[in-house]
Amino acid sequence: MIKKFFSQESAEKIVEYAELLIAFLLAVVVFLGIISFVHRLTTMVLTYPFLGSTEIHELLDFGLIIFLAIELFRITLAYLSSEPVIREVFIAAMVALGRKVVLYEYPISGLNGAIALSLLVLAVSAAYYISILARRTEKTK
Repeated sequence: MIKKFFSQESAEKIVEYAELLIAFLLAVVVFLGIISFVHRLTTMVLTYPFLGSTEIHELLDFGLIIFLAIELFRITLAYLSSEPVIREVFIAAMVALGRKVVLYEYPISGLNGAIALSLLVLAVSAAYYISILARRTEKTK
């Protein structure tokens, strides 16, 4: 049924345009996020000459989310360039985990949350290390 409407070539073009649209929209999100971060930072500094822990926590959270969005954009660019994306995915995962570690709230998540986060960091680190070893093994063959 679908073959009647789309040829393989036209379907691939549609997917290609959709991927480019997603990359463009992600770039817009990153750009707007940076503008929003600068606005928020400026407003906080002008309102509170001395930032308290709550304000600093909020700024760090927002800044690290922007870093994560930038990493997702880099993954998208690598994918669109037909480059291997596994390294970029691990970097994005580490940024996301780093955000959680830096902004961890023990009273909310408790010891079980800390243990779970620690195991997740360990698992992602081990997977990244294994991927590096696999890449080295491929190069030596």
